[in-house]
Amino acid sequence: MPPMCFSPDICNYSEKGRAKIHELQKAINPIILQKLMEHPIQGQSTELNDNRISLYVAQRGKCAICKEPLLLGDMEVHHIMPKSSGGKDNYSNLALVTGDVHKLIHATDPVIIQKYLDKLKHCKLNMAKLNKFRLLAGNCKLEYR
Repeated sequence: MPPMCFSPDICNYSEKGRAKIHELQKAINPIILQKLMEHPIQGQSTELNDNRISLYVAQRGKCAICKEPLLLGDMEVHHIMPKSSGGKDNYSNLALVTGDVHKLIHATDPVIIQKYLDKLKHCKLNMAKLNKFRLLAGNCKLEYR
């Protein structure tokens, strides 16, 4: 099977290719990446901690739902299929989100839901993805705003 999303322009062997590699590396904060590597989440699997680092790079340091920059202290790993429903710590079952987005994914109280929708009104929420995560977590869909 041929590689998906492969760009032959990105390579170590040409000036143009190296420039593209360096441009992609600017997309993430190297200090945050270093801190993630140095400080794994205690009590979690090595797989989750390794995938957290990979997700930070793949998501270009942004929340999977609101695309806001992920900051140390406001970055949470969300299990798309909850562990209580058989979800694992594998890469395809994880997403990095801000703390407020994570609370919104799991919120059930309408007052709390509205509180977090109000807190996040400054950013463009991907409501389809948010609702997908909410449904898999056993919660109702939210109306588009």
